[in-house]
Amino acid sequence: MTTEISLTGICKSYKTGEVETHALRDITLTFLQREFTAIVGASGSGKSTLLSLLGTLDKPTTGRIEIGDVDVSSLKGKRLADYRFETIGLVFQHFHLLPTLTSIENVMSPFYGRRTAVKYKEKAEGLLSQLGLADKMNMLPSQLSGGEQQRVAIARALVNDPEWLFADEPTGNLDSHNAETFYELLQQIQADLGCGIIVVTHDMKLAEKAERIIELRDGSVVNEQAGSVRGALC
Repeated sequence: MTTEISLTGICKSYKTGEVETHALRDITLTFLQREFTAIVGASGSGKSTLLSLLGTLDKPTTGRIEIGDVDVSSLKGKRLADYRFETIGLVFQHFHLLPTLTSIENVMSPFYGRRTAVKYKEKAEGLLSQLGLADKMNMLPSQLSGGEQQRVAIARALVNDPEWLFADEPTGNLDSHNAETFYELLQQIQADLGCGIIVVTHDMKLAEKAERIIELRDGSVVNEQAGSVRGALC
């Protein structure tokens, strides 16, 4: 069962010498269970910073981030690593596949060093097959197209059955056809697996395929609206 995410009074600032930059300013939001949300805004609006905080890759300067009844902004060390592993799947713009590992090895890489690794090999193979990569399992990233690399990255993000899937500018390196295919794939993943999905993108045409759109400007939420999917269901 997917749990809600609550952000309360989130601020994030960075200091370089005497100069302080405010990336996020007093963000209070709730992300609902099983919802597909797009976060949009111009470069420098704070959307990637927000996703980094949601993905527990960084911590807020002030404020609280709760997933269900867990205050993830207070977790540290192994507890944080274990919670991220059990709860969150991440897809990055540049995919971050390990170049010397095959597709199946990349999908399995989150389990390296964990005793449960062998149990998930069948799950990894099933995900790659489901994503149309049954014949690419033993290929290196350099032997795959951009769209294929992205699907490997998605399989890696889903292999631990996360409650939330986060994607940061996932279509930035794809042509329009593959970008369209990616969003259709996300919608199918949401329908099949029931995880909550949050995507950061600068492309409003693609963002409108989400159920909810949140717009940031200068680190603040300036607009929220329903995407075309929710609009079509209303």
